[in-house]
Amino acid sequence: MGTGISGTVGCNCGMDSESKFASYEDLKSAFEKYQKENYVQLYKRDSRTLDAVRKRITRRNFNDALKYGQISFHCIHGGRTFQSLSKGLRPNQRTFRKECQAHIRFGTSEDGQYLIVKSMNEQHIHGLSKIFPTFICHQN
Repeated sequence: MGTGISGTVGCNCGMDSESKFASYEDLKSAFEKYQKENYVQLYKRDSRTLDAVRKRITRRNFNDALKYGQISFHCIHGGRTFQSLSKGLRPNQRTFRKECQAHIRFGTSEDGQYLIVKSMNEQHIHGLSKIFPTFICHQN
């Protein structure tokens, strides 16, 4: 798998338990930098928009620039397990999923003005490569 790097991410590039982001655009730019510097690719697995959060929490004012109240990113080698519905007509299909548990979850701060890191697992169960993430297309 190219030049192997240890399974633990070295540079957190502004992504730690004390990180605050005043808008979703700030989070997005820091997140892209994090992925490039650590040779990982994460995808948006779950999210809850501010409108959905406002329905649940009515006593808090939220910053509209946040766009999301909760959002979680998971490693492309992990995520949800796929349950095939096939009848076995194409048996030799391959995947790069390895049940990796690496993720970053963001949520709103207590005052509702920032997106903050709620939980973070940087332990990848696979080798990290400088080459591999550049070949995979990003989700929008």
